[in-house]
Amino acid sequence: MTRINLLPGIKSEYKRLARKPYVMVGAALVVLLAAEVGWHVAERSIGKYLLWQNPGREKIGRSWQEDQNRLAAHTRLEQITRDQRERVTELEGIATFTELAAYLRTNPRLVLPASQFSLIYQSVPELFRSALLPAGEVVAIHREGQITSLLVDQLADRLSLNFMNAGNQLVYQTSLPNEQVEMMQNHGRELQLDLRTEERFQEHMLTAVEFFDILDRQFYDERANIIKTVPVLTDFSAELVRVAFANKIISGFVETAFALDDMRVRIYYLPEEWTIVFTSRSRSENESSFF
Repeated sequence: MTRINLLPGIKSEYKRLARKPYVMVGAALVVLLAAEVGWHVAERSIGKYLLWQNPGREKIGRSWQEDQNRLAAHTRLEQITRDQRERVTELEGIATFTELAAYLRTNPRLVLPASQFSLIYQSVPELFRSALLPAGEVVAIHREGQITSLLVDQLADRLSLNFMNAGNQLVYQTSLPNEQVEMMQNHGRELQLDLRTEERFQEHMLTAVEFFDILDRQFYDERANIIKTVPVLTDFSAELVRVAFANKIISGFVETAFALDDMRVRIYYLPEEWTIVFTSRSRSENESSFF
């Protein structure tokens, strides 16, 4: 009886099956390697295509994006630095109260050195300086030499002035209502305005002849004060048509309009006591014309 030996065949089949996982793993690795190479080739091809299409793109792939990010960050930093430099220059250029008020419209808080506030204070017409800061307080602050800076806050209803010492401690505080701020800005300004139709000026209006007639009869000091406060009275290029006084008093001052023609006026604010003699004359004339 012939005996069949199956052992060698079983061993051969086992070896063949045992090698199969290694073959599959190797094949998978080959596929992955081919995919990576293909992706790399595709990425470089796309990058070269973009480079060819856009001469301004000097690099490709991730390195180009990283450079772009660094460039954007650097540009933002330069812009911030430039804005800060421009703001400092603009701040240093403030020398008048009008410039200060204009700056505060977009920058509601700022800090000024004491020397710069002195320039602003001197730019304010003498009539209004006591509203900004009483003369006695100015002398006391200057004598004590405590003030090194001024913190200015434009609030919703007023302008706040905070005088600080070297330790940033508050030494003196005052404020101006927005009405006073507007008054100080408009003093001496030329506006497009027809006094004949502006309601607040209707009650007290004089012709130029009537105004000068009353002015000529005032005492020398009173007349000199008015002339000094209203430069248009000595402006040879300006010919007055009429003068009107508003019916509202702002912090003891009356808005007074000097008409150069039917559409242009120059606005000044005069102390109420200076205007009484003019407004009483206009009132009596209006009453007599009414009756």
